[in-house]
Amino acid sequence: MRVQITAGERRRADFTGTTNLDGGTLRRSFGDVIGDLVSDGATKILAFNGHYENEYFLREASIYILKT
Repeated sequence: MRVQITAGERRRADFTGTTNLDGGTLRRSFGDVIGDLVSDGATKILAFNGHYENEYFLREASIYILKT
């Protein structure tokens, strides 16, 4: 049995079981995690991004957290 789970704008039938997040979902999820760390007192956070396409969403979430 083959199961394909896809979400978001890109659907890739050739990568069975692959899931995708919408950019807004990624931004909110990352923002929630970083925001929680900051509210707990974290002052230095290092995040690694393995996909260049996600940089804008992660950067946008980071900027929003820094401004609040």
